[in-house]
Amino acid sequence: MHPPRRVGPRSGQTKPLPNKQRGPVRHRPADPAILPPNGPASIHVECLTPGGEPSSPPQTHRDYTRPNMSGPPPFEFSAWLATARAGVPWFADYEAKFEALAGRALCLDDYRRAHLVLENARSQIREHPFWDHLPQSLSDQDARHQTATSSPLLATDPSQLSLATKPFPSIYEKSYRLNALDPDITRGPCVPDAWFTQIDDLVRTRIVCKYLDGPDEVVTCILRHAATHGISAPVVRTHAADRGYYAHHVYLPHTIEIPDGHGIVALTIHLEIQVTTQLQEVLDQLTHRLYESDRSTPRAPSDAWKWQFREARFFTAYISHALHLLEAQIVATRDHLAGPGVATTHIPLEPDETV
Repeated sequence: MHPPRRVGPRSGQTKPLPNKQRGPVRHRPADPAILPPNGPASIHVECLTPGGEPSSPPQTHRDYTRPNMSGPPPFEFSAWLATARAGVPWFADYEAKFEALAGRALCLDDYRRAHLVLENARSQIREHPFWDHLPQSLSDQDARHQTATSSPLLATDPSQLSLATKPFPSIYEKSYRLNALDPDITRGPCVPDAWFTQIDDLVRTRIVCKYLDGPDEVVTCILRHAATHGISAPVVRTHAADRGYYAHHVYLPHTIEIPDGHGIVALTIHLEIQVTTQLQEVLDQLTHRLYESDRSTPRAPSDAWKWQFREARFFTAYISHALHLLEAQIVATRDHLAGPGVATTHIPLEPDETV
């Protein structure tokens, strides 16, 4: 897929649109209401007939300056700010720290910019061949797995995969954790200009496997599929936390084009793919709110909670650990009942049939 047409602010040179167009083009500034906070940045492109009139039907290429505004109502920034100041214990103190790091206070323009970037990122990742062909690659691997083990690899239909973006309050809370709870002078402060490079789960999806032997196999399939489509430098993180969260996270860099006050800029946004099991997914849905609250609470390193057996943190963690062991026993029982000849190791990956 070719990149969208863009006009440099000084050179006036153009690059081709994804779809072939006929006739000259006319450029005009996009609607200021949806532009980033630092001013007009993009070009709305109309295809003209040889006589100079707009062509009909209009062009169908995506205008990356216009995020998809469908869905839930607009975020109420002022209401969120007031509620957080009144009810979030760390919020008031962090506001002062944030202002010192960023040189200004958090404002509505930060939300507008984040919304613009993330909607563009989600749209452009959706249009990437990697994402377009991923469901078929997963389906093919599921079929190979079923042939070898007589059981499904995936718990959900890969054709139903969707991309989510990180909500703005979660972005700000993540900046709090990076700046206040886990500062790193080599990384630099996590302020609005650095959000999109320092936070690696801004666009994400989740793949749920049927059994415990699935996540490793799915991650291998994803990495091979990414390499096939030219995505380099992937990162895989294996999570087996004390709190009981078991999953693999794959981070795949995507270069996207975003309008700013001086033209079109390229940003590297990571797509996070979470790979877990069906039982761990159920438990995560039940306990994630507790995790969100717990991770933002400053604590000195301590194992004391492991003896506080009446606390919610104790129960959720050890249920998850017990569940992890139970899943291993389920796989062993499945393989035993399947009889001799069932595959008990990773299923080999066949050549990618989607390319």
